[in-house]
Amino acid sequence: MGLFKGLTASKERQKAKAFYEKALHLTGNPREIRRIKAIIGNRTKAFFDMTFVEGAKKTEAHQQAVLEASATGKPEPEPPFSSAYKQVKTLSGTIWVYIPQQVTNQIFDLGSKYQLELVTKGQALEVGQSIADDLTNTLELDHPIEALAFLAESNATIAIDPGETDSSENDDQIDDSEKQAE
Repeated sequence: MGLFKGLTASKERQKAKAFYEKALHLTGNPREIRRIKAIIGNRTKAFFDMTFVEGAKKTEAHQQAVLEASATGKPEPEPPFSSAYKQVKTLSGTIWVYIPQQVTNQIFDLGSKYQLELVTKGQALEVGQSIADDLTNTLELDHPIEALAFLAESNATIAIDPGETDSSENDDQIDDSEKQAE
């Protein structure tokens, strides 16, 4: 049964990438183009926020694992990584979303740096918005992606619940080709 779940996820990931690529080259009915741009914009914003939080959470877990490894004399764990594919909850259910690996890495690294306190909240918002603006321009969206709105509204750092699970259950099955895309 696990084999079929993996095949389904793989097909859904292919659909997500195809949808992203379709959004780059839209032609035809202006109403349909606006609809697709709105959909990709909303999905991209959700992906962006999830990846930032994932960067912070995985960095914290990695820091703890490094401390435990050094205390027990074990080798250091591999640094954390984020997939270019994420499952995003929408009104109609959960859907796979794709953003190119290079952009995913930028967002993930920003979340990581924020967690490590290498960037301030203001710097994270500024850099995040710059990345979001690039995505908005690449996708030629009608409405700009507002990056990290949750961070702008909060007065605290990202709350991390150790019982929470990651949005992507298949991080261990990520292609080496995705890692190479950095």
